[in-house]
Amino acid sequence: MASLYGTAGRVRLRDENATFKDRLASVVKAIPTEVVSVYLLGKTIGPDYEMWWTLVCWVLVLIARWMVTDGNGKTLNIILAMIAFPLWVMATGGTIVGYAFPEQITGLLVLLFSVAAGWLYNDEPPTT
Repeated sequence: MASLYGTAGRVRLRDENATFKDRLASVVKAIPTEVVSVYLLGKTIGPDYEMWWTLVCWVLVLIARWMVTDGNGKTLNIILAMIAFPLWVMATGGTIVGYAFPEQITGLLVLLFSVAAGWLYNDEPPTT
């Protein structure tokens, strides 16, 4: 088992000196809040097109994170955002292509993902 403060394969986990505030900041960075906001607004305006709107917003997550994410962990951070978006869609009562986990399962997945994202999010600057 990898140390929570060392590495897991090639992924650098948070260091042991990281504070709760540091870990919370990592969780917030993994949540694609700008696209979740756009999704929620679009969902209320056009509920008949929710499935298509969800897919459009999921692609927007990829584009937005690709454009604004930099550093050594770019690929990992984009993957975390791509996982976070459907979880937050289901947590807000939406579906992914017509499917959603039961509410209790979604809540647990959001909690587990938040912890994992806080450990895995890589905010190291790019190496030169």
